[in-house]
Amino acid sequence: MEFPKPEGIVKFDTEGIITFFNEAAEKITGRTSDKVLSKKYGVLFGNGQDFNDKFQQIISDGKSFNKWALSIESPSGETIEIVASFFPQVLSDRKINGATFVFRDRRTRQALCNLLEEKTLELILERNKLESIFNSRIEGTFTVDRNCRINLFNRSAERITGYSCSEALGKKCWELLGSDFCPNECPVGKNKKVQLQKIEANVKEILITRKDGR
Repeated sequence: MEFPKPEGIVKFDTEGIITFFNEAAEKITGRTSDKVLSKKYGVLFGNGQDFNDKFQQIISDGKSFNKWALSIESPSGETIEIVASFFPQVLSDRKINGATFVFRDRRTRQALCNLLEEKTLELILERNKLESIFNSRIEGTFTVDRNCRINLFNRSAERITGYSCSEALGKKCWELLGSDFCPNECPVGKNKKVQLQKIEANVKEILITRKDGR
């Protein structure tokens, strides 16, 4: 999927004269900056009373408007539905010296929602795939965060230890397993401020205590 276009930005002085018109605004409106700069906002928004009223409220009262849905007309006569934020430009002395209009083509906004939904689904599917692989391991397997708290606990680990995943999550491994190895010999347990670094894997037999005390 093509990534949605960035937001169009138009800036006005206190008289409504366009002082800035970015590339995204050109693409969305179909108008080039040389055709709109130094012209009043009517060149983009016509003589609609709603736009004029909002502009006056911004300049006079410092009001802001968010998620404002409106339409503009392209040079070819096409109606373009947009959603915008319209707010004052405030100087360090709190004096208002203009207004900024930030907007997206509503089709682009929908494309963003679709892209987010698609990527979210991809992440869910990948997570489910990894969880399936993790839970299918014959060996009891769990992972911990840098504070030694268990954040993954597979089904074999449940069977071996007698603890359910919900009982194990959030606990420190030595609290759950009753083994001196974890805090004293494990590279993560020994260094409570362990950094993300390469730790050599090794195999070691240790004794643990099951939930039933065996």
